[in-house]
Amino acid sequence: MISLQVPFKLALRTTKPISVLKPALGAAAYRSSARFYASSTGNRPAQVIKPQSVSPHAPIGVSGAVDAESDPSIPTRPKIWDEFSLADRVAIVTGGNRGLGLEMALALAEAGARAVYCLDLPKTPGEDFRAAQKFVEKMGTGGMLEYISADVTDQKKMWDLAEKIGDREGRMDVCIACAGILPPDKDCLEYPAEGFRKVRI
Repeated sequence: MISLQVPFKLALRTTKPISVLKPALGAAAYRSSARFYASSTGNRPAQVIKPQSVSPHAPIGVSGAVDAESDPSIPTRPKIWDEFSLADRVAIVTGGNRGLGLEMALALAEAGARAVYCLDLPKTPGEDFRAAQKFVEKMGTGGMLEYISADVTDQKKMWDLAEKIGDREGRMDVCIACAGILPPDKDCLEYPAEGFRKVRI
């Protein structure tokens, strides 16, 4: 059994040899595991390999600041927004007609998602959704909010719908399950089992 520690502190246990894992995990994870192996066994690697970030926006964070201190060619600009950018991403948000679902859908659009599909039970979107949709259009980022009437309890329809959206957009990056109904007429401790089964979160 080999235990690897990859750069983002995720422990991976497998019986496969490192030679098989290297292409699958990428060079950064392999380098990290080689350093871990050397430190835990006392064996010294033939050469010291400088840790590399798995971020396409590297160097970032404190290591980016340290690198910039020693190398003036590294630009000193904020990179955190690049790290969290959702540019060109496609998302589905269930329960996206209003409330928390719509808030999350709007946040995805503001973060750069080009298409956010909001799925909810009503046949037509509500006023809040239409206002959010216009807001996204006015932002001028090229993103869009789309509304689709759908029932999340129909798993087959959900799979078909997600596949259809993925085919149309050429990708599917984010899915937020935010659909749920919880009528306010009962205390949660007195909620009947049948009613609880209808809660879809």
